[in-house]
Amino acid sequence: MLVNSTLRLEANKQTINHAVLWSTGQTTQSSATVTVISYKNTIYLITNAHAVVNATYLKVKFDKGSAQVPVRACWVDPVMDLAILETTNTEDKAFLESKISALTIETTFQTKGKEVSAYGYPAGGTSLSFTKGHISRTQISTIALSGLPGITVQTSAPINPGNSGGPITIQERESGQEKCIGIVTQGYSSLSSVAYFIPAITVVNTINAYRKFGKLKSAGFIDYVTVPALSFSWQTLKNAALRAVLGLSDANSKDLTGIYVNRVPQTSCAYGILEPGDIILKIDGHSIQSDGYVEVEELENSIDFRYLIQRKVYGSKLDLVVLRKESIVEGIDDAVIDELSTSSAQDLNVEASANDKNERLCELTLTVVLNRQLGRQRLLGFRQDKPIKYHIQPSGKDGAFVFSHCTASMIEGFTTRYNAGGTVISDNSKRPRMFDDFEALSRSKDLGEIVVLHSILTSEETDGYDGFALSSGASCISHRIVRVNGQPIRFLADLVLALQSDPAKPATVEFDNGNILCIAPVADEETISRIQSKYQIAFFTSKKLADTLKPMNKSEHTSLFKQIQQTGKSQRKRSADQLHDSSGMFIIPGENQDPEGEILETKIRRLDYV
Repeated sequence: MLVNSTLRLEANKQTINHAVLWSTGQTTQSSATVTVISYKNTIYLITNAHAVVNATYLKVKFDKGSAQVPVRACWVDPVMDLAILETTNTEDKAFLESKISALTIETTFQTKGKEVSAYGYPAGGTSLSFTKGHISRTQISTIALSGLPGITVQTSAPINPGNSGGPITIQERESGQEKCIGIVTQGYSSLSSVAYFIPAITVVNTINAYRKFGKLKSAGFIDYVTVPALSFSWQTLKNAALRAVLGLSDANSKDLTGIYVNRVPQTSCAYGILEPGDIILKIDGHSIQSDGYVEVEELENSIDFRYLIQRKVYGSKLDLVVLRKESIVEGIDDAVIDELSTSSAQDLNVEASANDKNERLCELTLTVVLNRQLGRQRLLGFRQDKPIKYHIQPSGKDGAFVFSHCTASMIEGFTTRYNAGGTVISDNSKRPRMFDDFEALSRSKDLGEIVVLHSILTSEETDGYDGFALSSGASCISHRIVRVNGQPIRFLADLVLALQSDPAKPATVEFDNGNILCIAPVADEETISRIQSKYQIAFFTSKKLADTLKPMNKSEHTSLFKQIQQTGKSQRKRSADQLHDSSGMFIIPGENQDPEGEILETKIRRLDYV
């Protein structure tokens, strides 16, 4: 039993109130498991992100004895559902390190049928327990916390609430030593013997991200760094007729390769490099099957091609081999073209379309820097229980309008789910119709957040806007806000600045569906205090939003960033105009950046063409 390698985590949490944005939700308590891991001669306390999100107090306990140690989350990756904990003072750190026994982490994927053990503190007791099972398969599946795809390993070892964050281990034959091959993340109550853990490779990448970017997070420059993403929409190429139309000569083959690119969003790291109509043949040297799966040496089964992206680290490079139609340059002898075309068709299994003699398929190698992170490109974000940014704008004597940005979590709150005999039924009867439009939108240079009227604090001055607020549910007749006093609204901060530019005059708010709303000026100096007292409002602008509105002192900002980057023996000295890490992924926020604050670096190299 891993008595000193597996700790019990107890958490006090404050839930998020999506109905009254300026108010906190209920206080709750929960428990989970912490895995003690040794990596590069350093001890790390690993658990799940969902075990610590919105926690107001955390402490760990040993299986034996009454000792308990306060801890805090120093790194949380809400996408992959991983968190790293640390003690709150040096005395507790010394005490903890004197008692724990760290596990060695093993990043090699195990074969199907390999026996594994799952440790943790499941519900129903307070002592350490373990169960046994086997490796079932490795796949890309949905991470429960974020709702985003991630590399997971399925196991038959029974997993229950409270096991979250615990280790999955294998035992070495010769030494009998147990090694950690992953961290428990989720189980399915409706399915027997089906549970998932996050593989060690993802855990190690998370630790390395913390080692590299932890100081930037502590200083408030970033919130987290997760797995990279290569965003584009695509379709399979299994249909023979479709392959023939695209000029692929292997239409009747049983071993088909390639996927078809439909769209590349502006926020993708491949935007301007990968193009609609491209056929991706290989990723990092691995052939892509026509169904989007790949075969890799470390796995017995084929797996979704996104595995090749997620096993890499943020800021690394990815090579794509694609087929692309390009026009033939006039003046080249047809015989030369035919010769090149024939040679290419033999090597690449491609041919020119019989109906289009002016185009040929050519093979290109595209090199893309993976400087986009999974989930960050989404306009609505992803499911994570974070406080909603808001701004309350007083109107008249004692009324106000509550504005916010719309998120996936907010949308999720309008759906009620019921469990009927193991089948989950979703009730969307309260869901506003405009959510369908929101989910179809993409992040761009002109749209960074979806800004909405969340609710109305009704008074004589705010009356008459029935159904305008999101709180109206299915009766809502409003839409996203596009302009305030004629100024375009890209972020919620734009709305606040527009409303505060001339508070003595009425403000006009325009919605995307043509509706308009007028906000009356504040009636007198007592308006704010009256509204605060009436609705128990502590802050009219949420802290995170208020912080973004503060003027930035560039010299202090630069100095702090430079100081962080020069800290540590491995950091090389950088000048003020080179304030980024060795991969060039972080610079001074607000300068020379795209909407996500990340540098776009991509290269294209032509291998062959006809």
